[in-house]
Amino acid sequence: AAAATSVECAVAAHPGRRRTMEDAHCVVDATAFATLFETEGFAPPPNARVAVYAVFDGHNGRRVADLASRLFPTLLARELGILAKKGGGSKHPWRRPKLVEAALKRVCAGVELAARAPDLEKEGCCCVRGAGRGRPIFSRVPF
Repeated sequence: AAAATSVECAVAAHPGRRRTMEDAHCVVDATAFATLFETEGFAPPPNARVAVYAVFDGHNGRRVADLASRLFPTLLARELGILAKKGGGSKHPWRRPKLVEAALKRVCAGVELAARAPDLEKEGCCCVRGAGRGRPIFSRVPF
């Protein structure tokens, strides 16, 4: 049996020279992510432990960053669930960085689509995200 992994996380935010904080974040530990995964209708593959940490840098307001912080984990759970379902067999599809990166791009496309609401047209954000098992995947994506 694999040893349990413990991760501690802290988040701090400061608006700098701005009057208001425009950034948002999400922190979803492995247990909470497994619950999200099941809520989306998927059974996590055996020994799969995935946590999600993301910072959304708001531009011209915070609403798109807040939207992204709410949607990103759920959309990621759905995309990884689809990957796991397609993967079958013993090879864990989440260990294939190109597949995971493609899933992350679809997640970002989903957030971007939601952020196109007329009342959000003057705002935006970009995301620095990390997700993975063992080796994190990081990228910067504009919404």
